[in-house]
Amino acid sequence: MLHSINFSETWTHGTYEAIKTNFAHDNIETKGEELQIPTLHSLQDIENKLNYLKEKYPNPPKIIVCIGDPAWLICRPLFDKEWKDIPSLICYSRELAPATVEGVIKRELRPEQMVATQSLTRGYNVTSLKQPLYIKETINTIRDLQPEMKQVVFICDNRYISILTSQDIENVVKKDFPGLQLKVLSTPQYTTENLLDELSSYGKETGIIYYSWFISKNKGENHYLVDNVQKMTNSFSNPPVFLIIDLGLETGNFAGGHYISIEDFGNSVTSTIRKLLNGTEARSIPSQIGGTARTYLDYQHLLNHGINPSSYPRNAIYYQQPPTFLEKYKYLLIGTFIIICLLITIAVLRIRLFLQKQKQRKKEQIEAARIEALSRKYRLILKASRTIIWIWDTQEQIIECDQEYFESEIFHQDAKYTLQVEELFSYIHPKDKQKVQNAYNLLIMGSVNIIHHEFRIWRPEMKKYDWLECYATISQKDANGKITKLVGSSVTITERKKMEAELQEKEKIEEANRLKTAFLANMSHEIRTPLNAIVGFSNLIAQSGDATPEEKQEFCKIISTNNDLLLQLINDILDLSKIEAGKLDFKYSNIDVSELMSRLAQTFKTRTKEGVVLKCVLPEQTYFIHSEKNRLTQVITNFLTNACKFTFNGSITMGYEATRNGLRFYVTDTGKGIAKENIPHVFERFAKFDSFIQGTGLGLSISQTIIQNLGGKIGVESIEGKGSTFWFTIPVKKQQTSN
Repeated sequence: MLHSINFSETWTHGTYEAIKTNFAHDNIETKGEELQIPTLHSLQDIENKLNYLKEKYPNPPKIIVCIGDPAWLICRPLFDKEWKDIPSLICYSRELAPATVEGVIKRELRPEQMVATQSLTRGYNVTSLKQPLYIKETINTIRDLQPEMKQVVFICDNRYISILTSQDIENVVKKDFPGLQLKVLSTPQYTTENLLDELSSYGKETGIIYYSWFISKNKGENHYLVDNVQKMTNSFSNPPVFLIIDLGLETGNFAGGHYISIEDFGNSVTSTIRKLLNGTEARSIPSQIGGTARTYLDYQHLLNHGINPSSYPRNAIYYQQPPTFLEKYKYLLIGTFIIICLLITIAVLRIRLFLQKQKQRKKEQIEAARIEALSRKYRLILKASRTIIWIWDTQEQIIECDQEYFESEIFHQDAKYTLQVEELFSYIHPKDKQKVQNAYNLLIMGSVNIIHHEFRIWRPEMKKYDWLECYATISQKDANGKITKLVGSSVTITERKKMEAELQEKEKIEEANRLKTAFLANMSHEIRTPLNAIVGFSNLIAQSGDATPEEKQEFCKIISTNNDLLLQLINDILDLSKIEAGKLDFKYSNIDVSELMSRLAQTFKTRTKEGVVLKCVLPEQTYFIHSEKNRLTQVITNFLTNACKFTFNGSITMGYEATRNGLRFYVTDTGKGIAKENIPHVFERFAKFDSFIQGTGLGLSISQTIIQNLGGKIGVESIEGKGSTFWFTIPVKKQQTSN
């Protein structure tokens, strides 16, 4: 940020802080430079300032924000070279600016010496935010508050922006307020002491507008007055002191005015900067006004300077406004209203309570009759469904069962069948006893609120086990919250269990038939495909006497390939049958892993498609392990076979590496890959995702079974269109290693 003068003034400091705070969250650093243009008196001074900037910032910034047109004009040589095409934003820009840098230094600010700012920035990657001065609106506000006003006093210094603003005020007063006199109190014609003396002489017939008061601390000036000029202006002035720019009303030094607030302008600046950071070119962003102007007034300042509140405009935004009657006594009024409402509510409730007691007696009689009727119905339902209601006393460890309808059930006493908990558990099937005990322990400890379980119980009178379905919940707790009683129900479900078992067996048979049908259909297709090729090309060799040796060799190659496919298919079927029978054999021996991988690599180098390279990556050390060599070879062969089928260009990489608990084998290809939704089904039986590629879909399923039997894990990582990596790990003890 380049400031024409410095950041000490409220309006520019607010903009700087808004930018710094907003972009600190994005880890973007904000640097500020005060150009102090009033102290530059020659082109050499400007050159020194530019050299200082070049040395301090050898790396160009992302964005440059200029506070005032002079800051941009002074630094224009940098935008021609070192900072060329860096997006820049001019804040508080005006329609006209000095034609040359000399005009800025020498204060050549007459209209005929100025040119359109847009013509100076044309061709540069720059945009601007304007802050118009709402002088007319502010003077109208002053008139509303001071109807007797005859004179406008404007307080400013002799800086570039102050001179231009003074010209603007003069033009507005001449055009829109011909009956008002204008007096400008400006440096160096007035010292700070002269200014305060002058202000103390004015009455309500004078409207005072403060703009700025920048004085170098020269000889003869009271430093305290210069540093506190705004506060002193408020103290010495009889009428209110108004503004045409936001200098902050929080201090109470000013009455306010009609302008764009610092907050609104800061939001516009940060919004524009964010567009530039997102890549929008500054030159493509049209020049615009940096916010919406409103009337801002300090209630206490106006009151302290004798302005009657009845004349305060209603559409203004007020600072330090005293609370209204409702705001001041809000809580008292609310409390009184609540008390009155409570008294009325209590009276109504007492009347209703009396009436409800009358109705309650009748309802209780009706409810008692209804409960008795429901009780009779429930007893009939329980009897019909053979449901037993019981209560478990956790302290006495006794269970009472209401079994008045079942004379043959276990033990009874006075129509209440009682049973010790220990005795009950002696009747539960040994395989179910621990499960039931755990369920009731959770309920008694309060870990759950309700349990539902099924178990088998011995019927001594019938010499057999019956299935029971039980529900239980907490019925009673003591004063300490300890559970003392449980309540539940039990119903015999032996017949239902038999039906469920029969249904499951039927479903298993149907599933087996379905799988058998699917298997036969799939196998008939897979067997016919290589057989047709073998028969067809055998006939061609037999009947094509004029075939060239090359053609016969190609026919033989096709026959050999299909022989291999048929053999692999038969081997897969045999392995699948062994898996189903649980007789898959494993013969363990010592294995040189690197020699095994090298041999497989040599075998499959001739099976890759044209343009595909097979790589074998082995560790520096050779590992000897004790495992099942044929089954490991079978799994790696399945991985390599699939890689050769689905890789049409690029490479296939095979290898292994040591892990913490064993070895990890992998085959990586640059083939067609697997769709994300198909990856979970890769190791399922008959899983085929490309019907145009030969195969049974059994190889990977068999591989998974082999690795699981070896105590390892198997998996796949794949991106569709980029390739796949099939891997497995086995937990092995390394027999020995050699360099």
